Amino acid sequence: MEQVGILESVGKRNSANCYYFTKQLTQNQRKSWIWLTPAIGADFLIYLISPYVVQITGKTGEDIHAGSGIFINPTTILTCSHVLEDMEIDEK
Repeated sequence: MEQVGILESVGKRNSANCYYFTKQLTQNQRKSWIWLTPAIGADFLIYLISPYVVQITGKTGEDIHAGSGIFINPTTILTCSHVLEDMEIDEK
């Protein structure tokens, strides 16, 4: 955590490393653990968002296509533009 700037070393005390937590969290950061991803890694982020990943299916002409997105709120899914490009999206 020191390497990514979350903790700052303040030396040793009784042979133990001592740190200060120097990161000021925003209101949104306080709602989840995503801000720890730089220290813990991508697998941690995948673990956190996996319950919100959804499959998007549809057709481009006669071809069936699928992609993924992430629920942002009950009416919004975040996805890449290439997932939806020229796709007629399935209703459910």
